[in-house]
Amino acid sequence: MVFSLARLFGGKDGKYVWKKFTEPGEPGESLRPYYESMEMQLLAEGRMVGTGMVIAAFFELVAELIKNGRSFSIVFRTFGSDLPAVQAEFNAFCAGQHPRYPDMRLDGSAQGKPDLRLVAENTGSWYRAADDLSIVWGTTTLEEDTEDLLGVFDDFLKLPANQSLKFSRGWDAVLQDLHIKTSQPSVLALRDYFPYWQKGGQHGPYGKLLPVNPTDHRCHAVFFDDNVTLDTEAATLTVSKMLRVEAEAGKLDLHKTQATTYDSWKQTRSLTHWSVHFHRAPA
Repeated sequence: MVFSLARLFGGKDGKYVWKKFTEPGEPGESLRPYYESMEMQLLAEGRMVGTGMVIAAFFELVAELIKNGRSFSIVFRTFGSDLPAVQAEFNAFCAGQHPRYPDMRLDGSAQGKPDLRLVAENTGSWYRAADDLSIVWGTTTLEEDTEDLLGVFDDFLKLPANQSLKFSRGWDAVLQDLHIKTSQPSVLALRDYFPYWQKGGQHGPYGKLLPVNPTDHRCHAVFFDDNVTLDTEAATLTVSKMLRVEAEAGKLDLHKTQATTYDSWKQTRSLTHWSVHFHRAPA
């Protein structure tokens, strides 16, 4: 079992604590032998490739979906700067470069198999403010790029170097563009906007947003996030409150059925530190 320790130690930098939790002088020092044993087993079985960012269970799930002829899309989500590493590793998997899946071809070269390589135009950064919701496509460094501009999104868009950037602005545009990109098998990677999450006290509606259209019964969205069990109410509100805001505006009709289960999507635990959406595309 993998635990997310970022919330235990607080702050944005806390997310790095788990990387050294068992090192000398750290709280988990006594667990180091177990860590080394598990690491050696993973390496021996060829479950880690490249950066080792993605665990074997995720690749096994993708392989099983392909084997069963499922139509799906994947959206990686993170507050961090690790998406380029994830992109490289996932694309290596698609090209058959993972030692456990040498015959896997999801790079457009196999007839009847989707091309799931993560390409630049399917990467992006969220921008969120009290009166703004946007995705800027083709970049995962929006947070750093707007830092000198005091986080003013319009000033970022006005810069000459950014005139060619494509972006989705406003709820309707974001929902439409995400629907278009995931309506056929594809892989996206979106970096969430940490300043908004931090400003809101790191809870509830300031978290990662999952836009869904409950009236579209052709597509089922599933959201995996490792923080869902640390603060169940806050993790649930990360998605449901934002959707309820839209419901109150007459755009959505969302009915909560369980603490972490909704009639059009389900949020549950995963063993990765990214959020991952699976979209079943229309047949």
